[in-house]
Formats: sequence, structure tokens, C-alpha cells
Amino acid sequence: MARNAFDHIIRQHADGMAQAILGAYHDVERGQRGSTEEHLTVTQFKVQQEQQRLNEIYEAQATAVAELEHLEADKAQAEKETRQVEAKLNHLHIN
Repeated sequence: MARNAFDHIIRQHADGMAQAILGAYHDVERGQRGSTEEHLTVTQFKVQQEQQRLNEIYEAQATAVAELEHLEADKAQAEKETRQVEAKLNHLHIN
């Protein structure tokens, strides 16, 4: 009987301590069994976040460069067409 009461007190104390400890980490989630994900240090996490941000910037830059090239091609085509129209107008005024 005394042993059971002692075990019960120890269990309650352990449960209370576990709740106190887990309460301090309310934003921590458990991983999934069999997951190969690794825990990262704060520095590793920040580096990973900055690398992701840098990749997004590179992607945005590549998109902007492609758009610029497209606009430059459109501009060149418009300038060519303008010269052709001007040449036709000049030819009409001469005749």
C-alpha cells in the first residue's frame, strides 16, 4: 500500500513537472515518426531562411530580365515599323 501511494505521488510529481516544462514550450511541435528532418540551430535556421529569400530574389530578377528582353524586342520591332512607315511617307511626298 505504501509503495503504491509512493508511486502515485512520484507519478503526479513527474506529470506536474512534465506539464510545467511543456508549458514553457507551448509553440514546439513534435516531429513525425520516421521523419528524416533534422533540428536546426537558430543560426542554421536563419541561414536557411536567408538562402530561401535570396533564391526568391534571384527568381524575381530572372523574371524581370526576361520581361526587359521582351520589352526591348517589342521596342525594336516598333522602331523598325516606324522607320518603314516614315520611309513610305517620304516616298509619297517625293512622288
